[in-house]
Amino acid sequence: MDLEVTLKTQTINVEIENTSTGLPTATAENDVIMANSSFSWIKKTLAQLKALLGILGFTVETGGYLGAILIDVTTYKDHKYNNIAGNTDWQITGATDGDAGMLIFIIDSTGGYTITMNASSWTKKVGSGTIDTTANAINVVSWRAVGTDIYYTINQVE
Repeated sequence: MDLEVTLKTQTINVEIENTSTGLPTATAENDVIMANSSFSWIKKTLAQLKALLGILGFTVETGGYLGAILIDVTTYKDHKYNNIAGNTDWQITGATDGDAGMLIFIIDSTGGYTITMNASSWTKKVGSGTIDTTANAINVVSWRAVGTDIYYTINQVE
């Protein structure tokens, strides 16, 4: 039997095997059967499938941010920081090869701060985009982990 799972705007077709051959069986409404990297059938929950596909959503951080900001992308790949209120140094941690995400940060109503992408984690800048530190600016940093490098681009919302 085929099961069609719709997650946000993505549709995934997963084959469900329900035989007496020892293969896993979907026992709950949110269970799916899929092949792992060894091509063995395994049972996963819908939440685990979303995590594998990197569509967990994003976290929104609010408050006045300044100083060193450590962005842990182990669970959520996309982060939004409202109200950057001072000089900041952005670092990313928890990224593994193939991970990708987006960082949105909004400058407070004062602006004029120094914002750096710490070179120890943001290793490969793509393009000539720069961070806009003027009051109320919205910056978008798209990133992808390739091996141990983080490739990134910087853009602004107009």
